[in-house]
Amino acid sequence: MKSEQAEREIRQTEIEGANCPACCGPAIPELIKIPDHEYGLDYLANYACCQNCSTLYQWPMPSGKQLSSFYPSHYHSMVDGGFLLRMRHDMRISRLKIMVGNGETVLDFGCGNGLFLRRAASAMPEAKFIGYEIADQERMEEIAPRVVIMEGAFEECLSKLPPCRVIIMNHVIEHLPDPFSIVLKLREKLVPGGYFDGQTPNSVSLEHKIFGQLWSGFHAPRHTVIFSAEGLRRLLERAGFTEIKIKAAFNPAGYAISFASLSHGNHKGNIRRQGLKWLLYVAGATFVLPIDFWSGMPSMIDFTGVTKTA
Repeated sequence: MKSEQAEREIRQTEIEGANCPACCGPAIPELIKIPDHEYGLDYLANYACCQNCSTLYQWPMPSGKQLSSFYPSHYHSMVDGGFLLRMRHDMRISRLKIMVGNGETVLDFGCGNGLFLRRAASAMPEAKFIGYEIADQERMEEIAPRVVIMEGAFEECLSKLPPCRVIIMNHVIEHLPDPFSIVLKLREKLVPGGYFDGQTPNSVSLEHKIFGQLWSGFHAPRHTVIFSAEGLRRLLERAGFTEIKIKAAFNPAGYAISFASLSHGNHKGNIRRQGLKWLLYVAGATFVLPIDFWSGMPSMIDFTGVTKTA
């Protein structure tokens, strides 16, 4: 029989080169295997964990073609999420109003169906809004006054992007296989004193400790890099941002998904984000969120970084 040390060395070899996308640190020699608890895909995602900052990331990282296949046509960001989504939109708009002035441009990177942009443009008539979604074919469409959606390859759309006052990544950065490269290139499109703003799950959270491999933050296999607050701070610093702020965020959908996953065990499953059962999960999530906030280990984090002024 192999000794425990020998088995550990074999596992370490399997993830050799799996440096953390957040801080470039080495991985713990143990992969975490997570099924798809939300859309029931036949794919088992393998996550490594950084020894330095506890950021989680898939290893090996899925290819672009694989990642595209992980999103069904009814994926939740492409449909109307009802009252809960509108409430979250209003909270995001309140944050934006502090950052954006007359005639300035906001980019929503990973804008989904553009519903947030429409709502934001209605509430902020002085600003201009651009949404971006990756796609096989290039397309640019004005979906509402002062709201343009760009689709296509990232590099092509980046070349057409005007200077922006704010770039938003709301539950997007954790979907990127190479987040540092994308964030670095987007920073170049921000005006001096511009904001990079978003929300993402926190790998070092009370919710993760409670639910373990059933934790909603995995969102396997669609989440490729799941940051800790410290890992996210290090990535933003590496990308050249200053005045970095990371704090607890309000998003009951996370706990709701974790509650719903309890019936799946270690197997794949499907979760419908509608109906009475979903409302009960959301109600339970709303009840425990104050405890989550007070724990100092929030399940979701808002982040903001600022570009240097000239």
